[in-house]
Amino acid sequence: MSARRRQSSVTTVPHAVTPAVAEVSLSISPLLAELGSKDHAARAKALLELNRQVVAAAKRGLSEESLAEFYQKLKGDVCDMLNRRNKFENLGGIAAMLDLINIERSPFGSDVNLSVFGRNLFNVLPPFGTDFEVVHAACKALGALAAHEMGPSMTQQFVSTHAEKALEWLEHSNARDDLKHHTCVTILEELVLARPSEFTQHIPRVFQCIFLAIKGGKVAVRETGVRVLKQCLLTWRGRSLYPAIYREIEIGFSSRDESCIHGAILAAGAFVAHTGNYIHETTYFETVCDSLVMHLESRSTIVNNALMRMIPELARVHPAVFVTYRVRSNKKYVGQLFMDVSLDHLMRMTGRDKHRMCAFLAFGDVAVLLPEHTHGRLGSVVNELCAVLSRKAKMYSEELVGACYLATAKLVEAFGEDFTAHATRLLPMLFERPATAAPLSATLVTALQAIARHTPALRASVQRRLLDVLSLTLQGRRYRHPGLVAHRTRAARQESLASVASDGSGSDGHAASGVSGVSGADGASGAVAVLPAASGSTYFYRTAPQGPGSAGG
Repeated sequence: MSARRRQSSVTTVPHAVTPAVAEVSLSISPLLAELGSKDHAARAKALLELNRQVVAAAKRGLSEESLAEFYQKLKGDVCDMLNRRNKFENLGGIAAMLDLINIERSPFGSDVNLSVFGRNLFNVLPPFGTDFEVVHAACKALGALAAHEMGPSMTQQFVSTHAEKALEWLEHSNARDDLKHHTCVTILEELVLARPSEFTQHIPRVFQCIFLAIKGGKVAVRETGVRVLKQCLLTWRGRSLYPAIYREIEIGFSSRDESCIHGAILAAGAFVAHTGNYIHETTYFETVCDSLVMHLESRSTIVNNALMRMIPELARVHPAVFVTYRVRSNKKYVGQLFMDVSLDHLMRMTGRDKHRMCAFLAFGDVAVLLPEHTHGRLGSVVNELCAVLSRKAKMYSEELVGACYLATAKLVEAFGEDFTAHATRLLPMLFERPATAAPLSATLVTALQAIARHTPALRASVQRRLLDVLSLTLQGRRYRHPGLVAHRTRAARQESLASVASDGSGSDGHAASGVSGVSGADGASGAVAVLPAASGSTYFYRTAPQGPGSAGG
């Protein structure tokens, strides 16, 4: 055990307790041991019981001194769990700490105790902690501590202490030290989200070193680093730092390393979306378009997918330039409209399994923004959607099928009634190819809602099919309207139709409208409505019989 760990253990754990506190702690000790269990469910159950026991301890009539001593011992026990080298004890200690600070009228949420908990969390962070799950939980816990109510001076001190530590680690870390990079960017993200005002003074330093993580080795680290960049751009409105940020993005675009290019695309998306009017007043937008075109032929899956996600963002931020700008890079596309180049690329990617999901969603987003410029490519996209959703198609992943449902919803929203013919073609496939083992998924419901809302001609068909699916799920049979009797065999159906025809020959004209008069067993005449069913059967609905004194008697 390191010197730092030994010191923390000695300073946070009391050496002796009074008999009253020992009696109360006797019920707590087994729960703390259970918090170190490998079983997640057992830890969750112990956490709930610990909360109950701590709340009950305040009502047991202990003196103020004994109660304060109990709280102090419990805090020491929780901090001690963070000083051990057992992964599950660390996770249990973090969970207990977060639970204790939210107990009302307890001292665990005081400024002093929050600071103590924050210092002890560093015992499970690099270089002491090496488990990714524990490190990630500790970083999230720091954000929760920062968001907790504290005094103004204490809040500023807490944020500054942990932000400066994270930035120092990031500046002096190795290029491929993914765990330390993940720790730094996660802490920074949690702090800027929890306390943006207090974090503002650290933003210039963040801009200087965040690209060390954005160009890092793991995708998760790059994505977290870009989220930090995004939040800092939203908080900081000083334009003087924008050119330096874009220079780092250009360096990434000019690299041959896949991770650098991917990070540059992600950072460019945040830069374009969150620099306000600055992107309209400069030529950075056009430069980003040219940089993306340079990497259209990339063989990297993550680069291609990031590039496709970037296309609708460009269309949203500056639609006029997106439509009219002509490419100046990549000899293959020089002079062509950037919109045509990017949409043609999306069309090509819809036919490739690795890129279909992103391509469908990106095209749907662009269609919602620029329906008049994407209408000509609509037929080809629908053909690719049918290729995935068709019953004869191979089994694709749930994510891809769900993306097809979402893309359908976007296309219906974009083109409205003009999409009716395509929706008619797609509708049977939506029910034949559920995205999960369940008949209905959230993405399928989204697609059906869009079709029913934007194509009124298909609303009844959607409702009828949906009722059938719900009935099949709940009852194991297709939907029947209450009071309808289904004649499912051919012989029964023909016999019933013949009976209706003969009985209706002398009726009062109901047969002409599809309703025929019949006689019941008691001689009272009634009416039978002949209704087609969704399953191909014919339903006969008998109305109330008419007595001798009725109008039709």
